[in-house]
Amino acid sequence: TEVDSEYPEVTDINIKVGDSAYGKSATISDVNSDIKVMVSASDNKGVEGGIGVCFVGDTCNKLINVSLKKDSNSYIGTVRLNQYIESDTYSLRSIIVGDTSDNYTEYSSFNNEESVEIGNGIYYKRVPLTENMKSVKITINNAEQDSKAPVVKSYFLKDNKTDYYYGDTV
Repeated sequence: TEVDSEYPEVTDINIKVGDSAYGKSATISDVNSDIKVMVSASDNKGVEGGIGVCFVGDTCNKLINVSLKKDSNSYIGTVRLNQYIESDTYSLRSIIVGDTSDNYTEYSSFNNEESVEIGNGIYYKRVPLTENMKSVKITINNAEQDSKAPVVKSYFLKDNKTDYYYGDTV
């Protein structure tokens, strides 16, 4: 059989809010606005499924995750923010793209140098974010702060079983 040893590659990423043009940065004053993320990616056999993109707040460490699907020559995903997202500047944390041969490339702010890992027939190539990727920023202003911790109002056990052992479902 033919072995596909090439990894998919992201060539560009841009964002926009509402009907504005795509670019490297977006400022949001209304958290009910839609953020669109567009990624250009290529592979010798074909990009499989979608692309996962994650942004992280520079000071609050909150995440914005976007799942992208094929749309003509690129991949586009839309996310509507939670009304309690924190005001902050969100930078690109990672992009994960896979191909039809189970080769995955992970661009991440955690990767300092390129590495390849093989596990369960899946091939991972981890690479640092490019300068182009690092320049993508989402700035959120005027977000309402969520200062209340969640409260458990009730809970129940399905049965009265009190003894559990390794392998039991709880």
